[in-house]
Amino acid sequence: MDEFCINEGQLDRGLRQFPVGHCYTSSVDPEKGLMYRGIPIRDFIDMSVEDVLIKLLEPLNGSYSFSDFTAADLVIESKIIDAIHNLPKTMKEAPMKVFSMGLLLLGAAYSKKDHKKDLMTLVALLPHLVATVLRFCDPKEDLEARYPTEVSKSFVERFIQFLGNEHVENQELFLKVMSIFIVLHMDHGGGNLSAFVGKATSSGGVDVFSSLAAAMCALEGPKHGGANSKVMDFINEIPQDCFENDDKLKNYIIQCLEEKRPIFGFGHAVLRAEDPRACIFYDLIIQHFPDDPLSRKVLALRAIVPKVLGPVEKISNPYANVDAASGTLLTLIGFDNTALYTVLFGLARCLGITAQLIIEATALNDGKGVPIYRPKYLYRDEIK
Repeated sequence: MDEFCINEGQLDRGLRQFPVGHCYTSSVDPEKGLMYRGIPIRDFIDMSVEDVLIKLLEPLNGSYSFSDFTAADLVIESKIIDAIHNLPKTMKEAPMKVFSMGLLLLGAAYSKKDHKKDLMTLVALLPHLVATVLRFCDPKEDLEARYPTEVSKSFVERFIQFLGNEHVENQELFLKVMSIFIVLHMDHGGGNLSAFVGKATSSGGVDVFSSLAAAMCALEGPKHGGANSKVMDFINEIPQDCFENDDKLKNYIIQCLEEKRPIFGFGHAVLRAEDPRACIFYDLIIQHFPDDPLSRKVLALRAIVPKVLGPVEKISNPYANVDAASGTLLTLIGFDNTALYTVLFGLARCLGITAQLIIEATALNDGKGVPIYRPKYLYRDEIK
């Protein structure tokens, strides 16, 4: 099918497969998986978040350097942090809404209405904001706000510093996994809902922070964010005796299919092979937690589920996606509040979305940027 030829049967289908522009930061290959700037994602796992962000910004021809993202000692002023912690306790159950609100507060307080300056401010302040949201929304206990007087230079170290990880047994591994998690979730092509919403909002002329607030509202929806927490719920719902042997687990998955229950963590809209990001997380689980009962469960699902889903004609990809293992690894390193996983996902995705919207707003069309998004809708007088 000609991708530039649209027929009526494609309308009202969520713009699926509609080409609307170019993405210069990342792409998803059906076999190779996620690529940053044409390079397989596995090649980035030992890089810092800052260096990966600079790579995504490469189309801007060296407009950013590592020092741009490490020199700022800026922290969020205490009144804004206090405003979040003084919200009604009922809002602890809406972490993504608190996150979006926090981004709007940052925009009101710190935006310079300049994309480059706002990106540097975002990188400086985002770790503090997300850590504050996570501490406020912690479902297990009431955590006080943190105001460290000395701020780490590294993006991930700064996040952990504000988050607090005194309860974590292996601090070095916690830092490593958090860094890899952010790198692997930073970008995912231009057409996913949060990236699209962020860029569409930006095209109206608002600042980076408002655009990201809109993007995070999109990410909150259960059809977009939150998949890895659903995987954890799915694993916990499987009766323990199903993991005693392969046949019992296989029969349970078959039963789920027959009852039309979703098999969370498997399948992908674009990929036709196991997600390389899932492979990276599985490798870390095998390396650091080979004998943990949760590890054995997630590895058993990796082995059995594709064998059950593979023969099903309407399933185009039976293999594990990134969410199949990411929540398990977060739980194993001590970050086990599954209700907050989407906020952590948003922390990473804010960086990739910002790279995309800055390219669209400042570099395309001879520097004029992409015009305001305005797709055409056809009037119809009744629903068919």
